[in-house]
Order: sequence, then structure tokens, then C-alpha cells
Amino acid sequence: MCQGICRTFIVVDRMTLKSFISLFVPPIIIKLKHKLEKHINTPKPVVSQKQILYDYLVDMNFRSKLSFQDLGNLSKDYSFEQHQTICSDIGEPNYYGSFFSLLHYSGLKIFLPPKKFTIQHGILYGVSTWIMGQKVDVSLVWSKKIKEMYENTINNRKVIAIGAPFFYSESLLSENQIKQEKKRLGKNLLAFPMHSTYSIDTIYDYKNFIGVLNQQRKFFDNVRVCLYWRDIQKGIDKVYKAEGFECVCCGHMFDMFFLSRLKSLLEIADCTISNGVGSHIGYSVYMNKPHYLVPDDYSINEINGNAGREEMIIKQNSQNYKEILDGFANNRNYVINDSHIKIVDRYWGTSDIKQPSQIKEMLESFYNSTEYFD
Repeated sequence: MCQGICRTFIVVDRMTLKSFISLFVPPIIIKLKHKLEKHINTPKPVVSQKQILYDYLVDMNFRSKLSFQDLGNLSKDYSFEQHQTICSDIGEPNYYGSFFSLLHYSGLKIFLPPKKFTIQHGILYGVSTWIMGQKVDVSLVWSKKIKEMYENTINNRKVIAIGAPFFYSESLLSENQIKQEKKRLGKNLLAFPMHSTYSIDTIYDYKNFIGVLNQQRKFFDNVRVCLYWRDIQKGIDKVYKAEGFECVCCGHMFDMFFLSRLKSLLEIADCTISNGVGSHIGYSVYMNKPHYLVPDDYSINEINGNAGREEMIIKQNSQNYKEILDGFANNRNYVINDSHIKIVDRYWGTSDIKQPSQIKEMLESFYNSTEYFD
């Protein structure tokens, strides 16, 4: 499906995306295009895959320049159709910009990921039926522990531990921008409320977590709340804004710059806090930002499928989940101890991080072993 797109955009590098778009789409052309579209009241023609990709990259470039507080624009939907234009066959490698973080780190000038290839995109407590059902040859996972979990459950694929893709991402903000934000905010706490997904709505008592955040205000100059795009679409940002918290967003899960925004936010923060176990915990510790986990009750409403229900069952019966929960629960003094470092290595794979040459050699071997343009 993507043959023409592949050949057209194969040399695009993830971190040169903004300069690439600027060359081909001067702002004045974009404005004129939008004006024309508003005044032409005719049926829309069938849109080609190249046009979908083009518009997708233009919009992503636009969002890369937005303030992290521009929740409305950062949380707007990207469609699966748009996302598929940057996929060879399976969408998961490009969730949150994971694959593009690896590409930039390795120096490879390739746009699409290899075929039959996945990258773990979030913290795992167990191997779900969704993971087992993936028709792939290679899975990149975060740690040796996760690799072992895969190999004990799935025997038809190659599994390689490389550490979380977040570790390979670059900040979206410059050093000077980060300094300015740190000066503006002073000592600041970054909060990560539990979030919903495409499949489920996560429900918890906002008042409980807001009460904790209000208590923490006396220890910090500012408390900011990082909200997931799905929850912003549901209007949950209004609950936190009503309490006077500045809210930020890392962008949509199909946004290549998601991890880069998150890295910037963590570089700015002094400490982090959440009311649920999630990937942000390991990222925080890796960035030397102590994390305080406030145990909280929650439930889910499934929107489609049963992935959320299965995830709940895996969590409830997983010693891995309990180890992370118990390890970071009630860390009120905001410290990073040896136990925290060991837990993060076990599940996020800090000791499994590879050198650029290793990632490049690994990815090249995957391309060479598959028919990339079939």
C-alpha cells in the first residue's frame, strides 16, 4: 500500500521533520490552501495516500511549535488512516514516536519501520493475548525481564531488550527554552494522573488526587499536571484548571514528537507524582526526578474490545505490578533509592540501552532480512 510513499519519503529523518516540511510547505501556501477549501463548496475528491501523509506531516510540524499548554490542538485526533502512512505493516512501532527516536539516535535515514516488527510502547506487567496474537518476526522490548516474559509465553519470534525508546529520544525544547521555563516555574512538581486510552475510559475520584496535589503545593513553587490526550478530549483538564493548576500535554499517541515533549517536561520538573503505576515512573527516575506514587482506586469502562478488562486482570494478578506499586508508594520525601533504581532497570531496561552503532546495525539487519518493498 505504501510503495510510492516509501520511495518519496524514505530519506526523511525524524528530527529533520520540521526543516523538511518548511522546505516544501511555506506558511503562506498553507494559509491559502485553507482559505480555498473554505470557499469551495464541492464534493471532496478521493484523497491519495501521499496527500494523507503530506497533510499529516504538515500538521505534526505545526503542533511541534505549539506551547505544551495548548491542550486543544495537541490533543486533537490523528486517524488510524493517517498513522498507517508511516507504517510498513504494523502500527505499534510508531506509537509515541518510538521508532523515530531510535532512527535519529542511530543516524539512519529511513522513514518506515521494518516489516513484521514491533516495539514495546508502554510498561508491561504480563504478556496479553493481544501481544501473543501479533504476527511479527521481531519484538524490541524494554528489559531482560520483559524479554524473559515474552520468551516464556511466545516461541515464534526474536525478542531483543534495548531499554525504553524514551531513553533514546531528544528534548523538543532547546537548553535555553528549558532554562527559561525552569526560571518561570521555580521548583516545580509534575503530576501524572491516571489516563484513559483508545479502548477504555479510566475512572477515579479526581477530588482525592487534587487534594494530594493541593497539599504538595506548600513544598513547591508550582505544580503542573500532565494530561493524556484522551482525557483532554473528555474535558478532564477543566477539573484541574478549576483548582488553579497549569496543565500540559505531550500530544497524541500518533504524534512523532510525543516522547520528545515528555523529555522536555521532565527536564523542567524537579520531582514527579502520580496516582497510578505507569511508564512515567521509570522515565522520571532515569531523568533523576524522584517520584511519589499515591495509591488510588479506579475502575474502567470499555469503549471497544476487551483489552482493558484483560489488562485489569493481568495487573491484579501480577507480582510485577505489585513490585512497582509497593516500591514507589508513598515516597513523600521525594528520594531515589537503590530499590527504585533496581526496579526501573528491571522493567524499563536502563542497563539494556544500546550504543548508536548497535541500534543502527540491528535495524539494518532487520531491513536486510525482509522484502521491504514487496
